Amino acid sequence: MKAFSMLSSGFVSRSKRSYLFLVCLAACCASGLRLDAQILTREDLQRETSAYEAASGSVKPPQMPAVEAGRIWLRLGILYQDAGRFGQSKMAYEHAMRLLTVVPISRPDLADGIDRLERSTWRPGI
Repeated sequence: MKAFSMLSSGFVSRSKRSYLFLVCLAACCASGLRLDAQILTREDLQRETSAYEAASGSVKPPQMPAVEAGRIWLRLGILYQDAGRFGQSKMAYEHAMRLLTVVPISRPDLADGIDRLERSTWRPGI
């Protein structure tokens, strides 16, 4: 019986925390606070694309590690793809790959870049 009461009290405290988390999440969403989850409008997409284009112009390997520069170009490729600018997307992915293959290599970023580049060149029926 004692074990059951300890188990149920742990469950109640976890459920209170879950409930509190859901209430906070609902309050954030109701107040219009974006949780940095996604781009909602074309204006948001254009604003973020412009910011990354500006950042990509200032990234040079001596001033910034190649891995960080590669991540910027990878994100720019994603934004171009979301905007339907597929040619620019492919070029951004290719540039990201050149940067992400410089030592020290970040394997997760490199794998993500390879996957995105491969999907950007994929054509049905080929």
